[in-house]
Amino acid sequence: LVPHAKRAGLWQYDARVSTTPGEQAIGGQPADSEARGRGRRGMGGRGFGGMGGGFRGRGEGEGGGGELTVAGMSEKERLRVRQTMRLAMEAGRVLQIRQTDCTVLVVRPQRDDSLLLHANGLKVKQPAPPWAEGGGAIELSSLWASGEFFVTRAVDGGGKITEIYYRQPDDPHLYVVVRVQGGPVRRKIEFRRVYDPVKAPGS
Repeated sequence: LVPHAKRAGLWQYDARVSTTPGEQAIGGQPADSEARGRGRRGMGGRGFGGMGGGFRGRGEGEGGGGELTVAGMSEKERLRVRQTMRLAMEAGRVLQIRQTDCTVLVVRPQRDDSLLLHANGLKVKQPAPPWAEGGGAIELSSLWASGEFFVTRAVDGGGKITEIYYRQPDDPHLYVVVRVQGGPVRRKIEFRRVYDPVKAPGS
């Protein structure tokens, strides 16, 4: 994998080869294992998916957030978990990415919002999105590691979302593996988004 491999450009979500939470990839393998089988070395499948909280724009969720509850969970915990899942499930159907050595700017044209990510691992506190009933503050951080771009959002009392943007040699796609773990629900959820490159008009 080429360090800081280019992710800049326009990308279209491909539902045919993407997976959803709980879905098993071909042969009963988790999405991460299938990605590893496509020629990855070292760490398993990685990806770049819905950014959710932190985007500058309308900041509303896209798609359902799923429902994960366990016995004894308080109402506050339930709302924080719901917030975490909704953030994880958000996905821009179209992503426009601009990349430098220090930053990655992600724009979702259809939603008229954007997110500027710094690559130094600095943790930034953000307020809960307007739609979050539980009001969980978000800690956002991002960094390059082994040629991959890691984005982590930790929802106070609701768990952590890790999204890892990567590309593979001689493969035109942008891969997204989204991981949700921690918080009241002691279960790791993992799924993958795949984006196809889109040629800019006139190119």
